[in-house]
Amino acid sequence: MLNNKTQAEYKTRHQKNIEITMRDGTILRHNMTRPDIDGKFPVLLERSPYNKEGGSENGVGSPEFFAARGYVVIIQDVRGRFASDGDFYPFKDDGNGPNKDGYDTVEWLAKQDWSTGKIGTIGGSYSGATQYRNAISNPPNVKAMFVRESSADYSEEWVYRGGAFELGFNLGWAHRVTLSNLNHLVTDEKHEETEKMLIDIENNLDDWHKKTPLFPTQYFNGLSDWYNDWLENPPPSDYWKEFDMSDHFGNIDIPIYHLGGWFDVFLNGTLKFYQGVSKNGKSDKTKQNQRLIVGPWVHGPTNINNRFAGEFDFGPDAALDFNELRLPWFDFWLKGKNNGIDETKKINFFVMGKNEWKQADEWPLKNTTYTKYYFNKKLNGEI
Repeated sequence: MLNNKTQAEYKTRHQKNIEITMRDGTILRHNMTRPDIDGKFPVLLERSPYNKEGGSENGVGSPEFFAARGYVVIIQDVRGRFASDGDFYPFKDDGNGPNKDGYDTVEWLAKQDWSTGKIGTIGGSYSGATQYRNAISNPPNVKAMFVRESSADYSEEWVYRGGAFELGFNLGWAHRVTLSNLNHLVTDEKHEETEKMLIDIENNLDDWHKKTPLFPTQYFNGLSDWYNDWLENPPPSDYWKEFDMSDHFGNIDIPIYHLGGWFDVFLNGTLKFYQGVSKNGKSDKTKQNQRLIVGPWVHGPTNINNRFAGEFDFGPDAALDFNELRLPWFDFWLKGKNNGIDETKKINFFVMGKNEWKQADEWPLKNTTYTKYYFNKKLNGEI
């Protein structure tokens, strides 16, 4: 049921560095893969900070797969990353921020002469965040989303998990993002010097932070000031309200398929978003057309087609073809194919140990019981 195989219908063609102008005049650029014939097709969009030449969807062959099955696939560099102009600030330029880059991109795509006007969105992790952020602004031409492993609250589920700053995760991510963005951040004359400084610091982080404070992290000043903004605003803080989508579930009016992994860092966000829109979505249609799948997967799109998590083998049924999994969802919502996906159980989840898939219509599962675990057999004590 979860591993159907389909055949390509079209040869494909590619075009690079197509420009779209945002509402504030900033130009974003994308690559396009489409069927190699004239005509109108539905569109799938990924908006990524990880380079439109690579990134998560290219990593699993999505552009070629979906274009060969009758879709135009767009991979866009988000604002301030790689080929796109402007300044990068994580999460800010979608949703309820001052710019709505996802909204503007979708509406431009819907008006092109090769587009049917029906847009779906794809991607995971940060590209999933661009989808969730876009969902709260409800672009009228987005007919469906498939979000892999992303979060609903970027304070609790990313930057300040459990109230503590995720230093290892955040610092490592900030280093990688900054190093790959130097063409936007420094002059050509300063590029080599700045790159060497950041690499030297990354290779000697323990020694560096014995000599300098964690806050402000001085070497990000003027490069990635958003990192020090994160440090300067521990929760609860008004700063993070903009990045908490849970206050906006009632605004969302889009069918969304949410994918999570039992070993994924953003699992709580995936479950929270599914539950939130299922309960509070703007319309009954939206509430009834949320879907959830959770497998025994580690973070990342290639792991969905992997039966292993670390050294543990969950058996052949654990591995799914990610593109084939998504195709019926978009065929139904963007092409109008009556494939019955709207009548399926809302939830697929993998039971580890039994190593089998189960289906359900509500989460938490009906008759769920909760067990408290204690650090000590006494009622109170010191840890």
